[in-house]
Amino acid sequence: MRRSPFALVIATVSLFALAPTPARAAVPGTDQGPRSPKDIHCLAKLDVTLSPGISMTPSAGRISSGGETGTNACDGPINGFTPTGVATRGEEGRYGVEGPSSCMNPSGVAAWTIKFTVPTTGGPQHVEFPVRGTYGPLQGGGVYGGTFSGDGMYGHFTIRPVKGDCVTSPITLAHLECDEWIVARP
Repeated sequence: MRRSPFALVIATVSLFALAPTPARAAVPGTDQGPRSPKDIHCLAKLDVTLSPGISMTPSAGRISSGGETGTNACDGPINGFTPTGVATRGEEGRYGVEGPSSCMNPSGVAAWTIKFTVPTTGGPQHVEFPVRGTYGPLQGGGVYGGTFSGDGMYGHFTIRPVKGDCVTSPITLAHLECDEWIVARP
């Protein structure tokens, strides 16, 4: 079976997007690190579903981790208490909020809420941060990712497709790795 040149380009880009990416890199507005030395650094890993998913057909849709199914580790106090372990992490929101995304136009804007519950010296602490960010190729310090910011949190992330390839099926499940900071309050 002969493939068209267009299909080969899409397959090559999809394979490139599957490559491992570094977790820490330059972030616009963060100078590769915190805006303030008092901001609290966190690293998160989680899987999110994209519905209807990124495919050749432009779409906007829902982002969901299905609850606090990921992990989040922070190096400073949460609500004034020292973490005693790794937090659970979840995200809910929308992608394509300023226009649909597709395999041929994989950049866009998303708005979501980051939620996590941290075991601390003062008991479990639950926090939620509404954020807004951009995503696309060569953003967030990796092959594909983005940056985000909100009143209480900012950072960058890389994205790796887990289910779907944009060639034969939509990308409906993705793995995120986030390098982020909680804004220190006086």
